[in-house]
Amino acid sequence: MNLSAYLAVISGIIAYTAFCGSVFLSEYYGSFGVQLQFLDITTDHYLIRGLDVLRYDLVLLFAFVLLFALALFSLAPFSFQVLKMRVPKTGPFLVALPLIVLFVDARISSTAQAAAVRDMFTDSTALRRLECLRTGDSEADSWVASLVADGQKMLVLFRSQEQVIVFREPPFAAEQLTVDTYYIVIPASYEMRTSSAHSEPHSSDDHLECFSR
Repeated sequence: MNLSAYLAVISGIIAYTAFCGSVFLSEYYGSFGVQLQFLDITTDHYLIRGLDVLRYDLVLLFAFVLLFALALFSLAPFSFQVLKMRVPKTGPFLVALPLIVLFVDARISSTAQAAAVRDMFTDSTALRRLECLRTGDSEADSWVASLVADGQKMLVLFRSQEQVIVFREPPFAAEQLTVDTYYIVIPASYEMRTSSAHSEPHSSDDHLECFSR
């Protein structure tokens, strides 16, 4: 196998991994009403998430192996006939490609939706609970403080250098899950404190101390 073939294989692996990551993240954040294009997500994040998805789903790995095998077959130096008709070597690959893509998309979307529902509730979430946020904007800080002081379970969905996205835990008994999601613009210097969603929240005195400083 020459250098160009190696590069093609590596490029295919990277593209498939990034595709899996982008589908998962798009569906996951979409479950909270957040569009992926408004988030500052790097290519590395897509690849890391894609690797996580593939690591726990052997079916997706098999789909990639099948797709890769069909791609190699289309490049093979021979052809075959069906009922005395010459079949293009790329035929099986071109037929299978959209079917495999649709299957992978549907499977990852289902996984992402299940992960999102799990993260919506403090009993099962892997997200952090917001305890304190001071941005210097008195109106925003007072609003966050009132939610936290009232015992609202606010979970941190996304955090970047420019914004923090939090949401309120929905009612568990609701027939249809609706999540109240909030975008908070943060300055270059701010203070934020979180805790495990499974631990006991800090006392109201701690909240008052945080937001009054």
